[in-house]
Amino acid sequence: MDLFSMNIWLVFIIGANFIFVVFTLCIERKNPTLALSWILTLTFLPVIGFVLYLLFGSNVLIRKKKTLDDKRHNDTQYMKKIMRKIELRDEANQFKEEVQIESDYQQFVNLNLNIGKSHYTTDNDVDIFITAKDKYRQLIQDIENAKTSIHMLYFIIRNDRIGRMIIQVLARKARAGVKVRVLYDHAGCMLTPVNTFQPLLDSGAEVERFFPMNVGNYLRINFRNHRKIVVIDGAIGYLGGMNIGDEYMGLLQDNAPWRDTHLRIMGSSVYLLQMRFIDDWHFATHYRYRNQFDDIECFFPKFTKQGSTKMQIVSSGPDTMEEEIKWNFVKLIYTAKNYIYIQTPYFVPDDCFLEALKIAAMSGIKITIMAPSKTDNIIAHKVTIAYLGELLSYGIEVFFYPGFLHAKMLLIDEEIVSIGSANMDMRSFALNFEVNAFMYGRSISKRCADIFRNDLRIASRFTAEEYNKRGRLTRMQEGVYRLIAPLL
Repeated sequence: MDLFSMNIWLVFIIGANFIFVVFTLCIERKNPTLALSWILTLTFLPVIGFVLYLLFGSNVLIRKKKTLDDKRHNDTQYMKKIMRKIELRDEANQFKEEVQIESDYQQFVNLNLNIGKSHYTTDNDVDIFITAKDKYRQLIQDIENAKTSIHMLYFIIRNDRIGRMIIQVLARKARAGVKVRVLYDHAGCMLTPVNTFQPLLDSGAEVERFFPMNVGNYLRINFRNHRKIVVIDGAIGYLGGMNIGDEYMGLLQDNAPWRDTHLRIMGSSVYLLQMRFIDDWHFATHYRYRNQFDDIECFFPKFTKQGSTKMQIVSSGPDTMEEEIKWNFVKLIYTAKNYIYIQTPYFVPDDCFLEALKIAAMSGIKITIMAPSKTDNIIAHKVTIAYLGELLSYGIEVFFYPGFLHAKMLLIDEEIVSIGSANMDMRSFALNFEVNAFMYGRSISKRCADIFRNDLRIASRFTAEEYNKRGRLTRMQEGVYRLIAPLL
């Protein structure tokens, strides 16, 4: 390339950077932290920043707002249609407005009904898995017992021992006449060979990719379907932090031991998980099969009472009105009266979440945060340490789990607990498609509090002395990483 051509390219890149800086200021005016991060990236890394902005930048250019607005509209219309059918069929169903709500939870229920139509149900039975081995064993057993349908959505499905085992079981059920549908995020499964799913296709199962990485969609890499949902026969639901892969069982030495949390649910909240899967399936298939899930007897079977856990299934992402899960987290923090427990693999909060924690701590609420001592993302881990170190001066206790803690939990006062796919970071709050269960009452909350306290027994406390011993280079790295934290 001659000097003249290089100068042309340089002028083009500088000009494009300037345009993107102005564009960012206009578009991200509601999120100054994110705008500042992009402006700094574009200014100091002009070529790399240009590429990163194309891949991960503008909500207008890349998110294709109309497409996702249409998705939200279609999701809402489908929910209304199914709810009407359920109401006509079931005189005493969990979705009628007259369902009794305890006054202690009324504000949370209203919040989720108003921003996300997340219905409140009181008849759920919940199993909590803290090891992938136990979760996979029960999941395979439920798949083996399936009679009509198996719906599965994961961010990651590995081509490894457990991945191939589950695919073989699914293929066997498909050949036996069970309708099997598998949806996976293409960015999350970028390292999974396409032929991994061939046994499913050969058996008659349906397999789809969410935001496939083709020419038309490559700019959507920033918006990942991070949900983990399984619904079997419309009666059993799974959600939580575990994808499908050997590492979740701690079989990869770099991240062992691995600690995670996942839920198995039976009860009316499974209807909401089923709707969430169907909504994402409709979107991934471009609504080619718009009416194939209208049979409520098959996909939304009538329940006998399963349990007594009160719950709302809350989704958030580019296809929802607001940052629903983050709003719930902030509401929980401000509502706490005695203590707050948090477990998260990545702690990269926005200002709203961070300030809520500081205010709660200064108000006398005891806050304990647990993060992993090992990581699969070194930059995110360094930012996590920087944010956690800042909170130490507010009296917030920080512990590191001896391994990779991938669990995502926020609990207050043995009264309300959230478990799901969302991390405590800006990506989960604003960019990823996520789903969490918010569960109310002392019984389920105490079970989760006991799990947290048991983890504390083997965790090591992070002290201000340790944090202040960081070297100058580490401090400089943390400063840079925090500037780009909204982009991680």
